[in-house]
Amino acid sequence: MADSDALTGLPNRRSFERRMAACLRDDSATHCLVLTDIDHFKKVNDSYGHLFGDQVLRSVARGLQACLDESQLVARVGGEEFAIMVPASLAHAAQLAERIRLTVAGSRIRRRDGGQVGQITVSLGVAARRPGEAAEAWFERADRALYAAKHGGR
Repeated sequence: MADSDALTGLPNRRSFERRMAACLRDDSATHCLVLTDIDHFKKVNDSYGHLFGDQVLRSVARGLQACLDESQLVARVGGEEFAIMVPASLAHAAQLAERIRLTVAGSRIRRRDGGQVGQITVSLGVAARRPGEAAEAWFERADRALYAAKHGGR
């Protein structure tokens, strides 16, 4: 089975979950999980087509990679959802999330026909791992933080 997402070239969910499991075995290190979701992605696909939606996914993936260093792992874990493993404090991960948000919002994507498209934005949720916490609980807390960000104003 492939470990990377064919569209973005990023690691896929399966690969990310393996890395997450390795992290869970080491309670001595501080790790955070940052979940990222492209805002109104269904509307992008409906308005401009799936080929443009694919272009948006690739662009966001590049933006995420540009914000990270070698110690951080980003993966595409769902349709328009990405996960980032950050070996750092919650404060550092929150700063990284804000940098990602600004980077993506600052990029412009043109349709293949040259037409202008409105700003693409992302919402992010951050959760620090608690000692002894199971992967599912950690992911769920990050997902709740993402949900709160999406509903608190995209």
